[in-house]
Order: sequence, then C-alpha cells, then structure tokens
Amino acid sequence: MMSSPQHNQQLATIFRSMAERLAAQRANPYRVRAYRKAAENIEALEEDIADVASRQALEDIDGVGSDLADKIEE
Repeated sequence: MMSSPQHNQQLATIFRSMAERLAAQRANPYRVRAYRKAAENIEALEEDIADVASRQALEDIDGVGSDLADKIEE
C-alpha cells in the first residue's frame, strides 16, 4: 500500500478524532459519517491536500462539501 502525503495523514487523523468526538456527543450521524468518509478519501489521495486546496479543488474529493472544504483550508 502506498502511503499518502504527510498532510493528508494529519488531516485524516484530525477528521477521525472529530468524528469520534461528535459521535460521543451523539451528534447528527450523517455529520459523523461525513467526517469519517472525508478522512478515508483524503487519506487515499495520492496528491498532497495542500496542492488540492491551492487549486480550489477540495470539493472534488468525494465526501468533502463546502463546510469541510472550509475547515480544511483553515
């Protein structure tokens, strides 16, 4: 298995922990699932997430909508 760029790993880890926190708070299950799906798809990218962000293509990643795209850019 190829490893994804370091930023992608860090972001996927952050999104997973946010999903866990939301799940613990019994947040909307769709929101929890969105974070988990985004984490998986970001981790699977072969390109660094910073490069994807720089060309405004975050929402092209399956599972990343405008809300998550804004969080990634932060």
